[in-house]
Amino acid sequence: MKKLRGFIRSLQDESGGIATSLGEESDPNNGWLIRHLLELGMKREALRFRDYLLEHQNTDGGWGQNGKAPSMISLTANALSGLCDAGVSARHASVTKAIEFLLAHQEKESGFSETVDTGVPWMKPGVVWGWITAVAVEALYKAGVRITTPAFDDAALFVRKCFWENREGIEGQSVMVRALRNTRFAVMIETKEMKRRIDCAEQAENGGFPRENPNLDTTLNILGFLYDIGVREDDARFSKAVHFVVSSRNEDGGWPATPGEKSVLWASLESAVLLKNLGKLV
Repeated sequence: MKKLRGFIRSLQDESGGIATSLGEESDPNNGWLIRHLLELGMKREALRFRDYLLEHQNTDGGWGQNGKAPSMISLTANALSGLCDAGVSARHASVTKAIEFLLAHQEKESGFSETVDTGVPWMKPGVVWGWITAVAVEALYKAGVRITTPAFDDAALFVRKCFWENREGIEGQSVMVRALRNTRFAVMIETKEMKRRIDCAEQAENGGFPRENPNLDTTLNILGFLYDIGVREDDARFSKAVHFVVSSRNEDGGWPATPGEKSVLWASLESAVLLKNLGKLV
């Protein structure tokens, strides 16, 4: 744990912002990881990052890449989640402005698409995504938006629709179901179906997912969902996937997006929290 904390601290600059990896600029998109920092006993770093987010909000209520670019839906939702996890009140001006920004950009289909073209195919503006909508729904819930609010309810129903239509990959599907579970929607059937889909997914020999070119993103999303529903290491596939995570750790104490690459913030924190909960990281 000490080595991991050292790696995380190396990513935080004087302003309190935290970069995704060494050599990069601070990124508000990492706001959703504040809860992980708190779980790992890094309260000082979490609160400094909270203050960074409060200081780098755009005038339209959203957040952009590196704290200075045009506002994006996914970044705003992740930053908003982080503020709420860090204890910022639902009545705080930054929270209410972020809520207004998100709801103002809800599409006619009730879902959310990205507002800025970053060149990433699965985030193309104008294309409504279930996983982006799921992230927004969870952030709005944390910020105090009631489940009965029409816009919120419609967005959650859109997430359900995307899940059942198999619009996105298995990692996106797990994000959708986890978000709905975290917002206390009744998703018993979706939970069972997600477990069935994971059971049908082919696992690589080293334990990672997907079978071809296994990576930490897909594997950790699957493991996170399974852990949430009570699956533990007495399940052979779960245990094998956990071993893949353990064996992917880098010498600097962090974890990469794909084994052999440089360590990144999200994979490091997601891996650390999972292993800590399993008693494998102290």
